[in-house]
Amino acid sequence: MLWYQFGPFEAYVAVGRYEEALALVDATLATTQDVEELYYWRARALMGLGREQEAKAALERALDLNPNFAPARDLLPALDGRPSQEHDFQKPRAWCILREIMFTLDLRLALTLLLALLMLAAAAGAWLQRHRQRRRGRQLDRAAWDHAPVGMMRLAADARLLAANELARAWLHLPEDAAQLPEDVGWDETLREDMAQALSQDRLVQRTVALPDGRTLHWRIHPGPDEVWVFLQDVSLAAQRGRLVDFLLKELSHELRTPLSIILTNLNLLREGHLPQETARQALDMAAAEARHLRALVADMFDLGQLETRERLTLRPLDLAALAGEVAAEMTPAFQDKGVALSLTAEEDLPLVLGDATWLRRAMHNLLDNALKFCRPGDEARLQLERTSAGVRFSLCDTGPGIPPDHLPLVTERFYRVHPEQSEGSGLGLALAAEILQHHHSRLELQSPAPGQDRGLCASFTLSPASSKTPQPLRPNQSRRS
Repeated sequence: MLWYQFGPFEAYVAVGRYEEALALVDATLATTQDVEELYYWRARALMGLGREQEAKAALERALDLNPNFAPARDLLPALDGRPSQEHDFQKPRAWCILREIMFTLDLRLALTLLLALLMLAAAAGAWLQRHRQRRRGRQLDRAAWDHAPVGMMRLAADARLLAANELARAWLHLPEDAAQLPEDVGWDETLREDMAQALSQDRLVQRTVALPDGRTLHWRIHPGPDEVWVFLQDVSLAAQRGRLVDFLLKELSHELRTPLSIILTNLNLLREGHLPQETARQALDMAAAEARHLRALVADMFDLGQLETRERLTLRPLDLAALAGEVAAEMTPAFQDKGVALSLTAEEDLPLVLGDATWLRRAMHNLLDNALKFCRPGDEARLQLERTSAGVRFSLCDTGPGIPPDHLPLVTERFYRVHPEQSEGSGLGLALAAEILQHHHSRLELQSPAPGQDRGLCASFTLSPASSKTPQPLRPNQSRRS
């Protein structure tokens, strides 16, 4: 048992404070089990108070608990008038006072240490909480950095890439481990020049740049002491709309001028009322033809504008052979009226393809309209669908006059006509078909003369097969614009 467990009793007895010692011993005995040392110190306190009989009883109780307890055994003869041996409790009074002081100091030291430990634990808890908050904050900052709606880059003055978020890496095709800006990619030199200007003039520099992949980005460069922050925004859709507006103001206004002039001229002639009946009929027919031309022109321009201002179409599995059969059935009366034979052949068990049925129907209509326009009575137009390694191939080959080789690369441009004197059609049919197929990850292929012939035109395209995991196909007559 440690010495300071009974230090207070010894201290009180040593300094003659017997009543306090007795009260402390009795209070301790009331709350704990019988211990021989407690009865020994009770006897010492009672002896100091002159209550020798009670002291003797306390010593006898101590010996009952432990017959070998030497301090009690040696003190009992003193109560009977016999000499007793000197033990630790008989040490000088100064030593007892020193023991009391040591106990008091030890207790204060223990309390001080306990308080210090509590303060240290509180400080450690606060530090741990701040550390977790900072770590969570860094995680949130990183998540916000990676999922920001704009591209962001931090570049050193020497164009070293210090950091870039996911959008910036995706738009600029930067590898994950890229430490420098790429070179010879079309935009790198412009960015370096704008960085140098921002750093030298200490001001914001911004520019809109067209990338080689067709994307248009607007960047804002904010200078710092030895680095710059570059914020990127994808403005491809706005750029496409701007180009469409320019196109409408320039090319379309020119295309509208001629048919409107013809319509107004014929209407003015009819309004005078002095034309022969045959001439009046011809004027009406000419005005009606130009009005139909305007209607087709506006419809094609509207569809072309829709395609150019959309990033992508919703492609779903469809039966291309069934869709081609529907379009051929719709166009057959017009071919028959002109005396042109139209036929359709398709391999069996063709796979489904990915496409937008409404837009593909429009592309097939335009290709058939083009064939009908240039074929002569007695010519043939053959639709064929076959399986290829890349998917399903659609081809329309006719025996018409075909297209001269020097015109063939240009016929898919807007308003391009092989025979400018012919005003029939909008001049956008093949351009619209090519744009539709581009949105289907395909391209319109034109070959003239047609294979195995000395004339004619063959227009074809290939669509990718639908995956087995794609949703159920829409029937062609159930499709709608997406």
